[in-house]
Amino acid sequence: MQDDMEARFQKLSAALLQKAGGTLSLEEAAQQLRMGEQELHDKIQAGGVLGMVHGEKITIPRMQIVLKEDKPDILSGISESVDIFDTSKAGRWAALQFLVEPDPNLGRTPIEALKGGEVAAVIHAARARLRLDEE
Repeated sequence: MQDDMEARFQKLSAALLQKAGGTLSLEEAAQQLRMGEQELHDKIQAGGVLGMVHGEKITIPRMQIVLKEDKPDILSGISESVDIFDTSKAGRWAALQFLVEPDPNLGRTPIEALKGGEVAAVIHAARARLRLDEE
């Protein structure tokens, strides 16, 4: 039973990572972002970058690395999105799923909305997805 659940998770997580444009290792992402691996690891731990354990390694979805003024950087709104999923205890995989799948409140994927500069709309959609405003 445990092996079946693990196999199912591996299949689902691989599909999500593919929707995210693939992944980078901690080392690859640090090089691309022009920072040290420890600095990037600290940013992941703090929620400033979406990263999660896949297999036995930290993996960073490519979709969040964009060019800002011709320099690679993390897409605006990623840290706010990650924070909502971390705070609610839904977790990083749920954050990734939210970002790469179409959202009815946005009419497209949240990652596309973030790339369009719609951080507030994405945060509102994330809170709605997690039902955080229902009380």
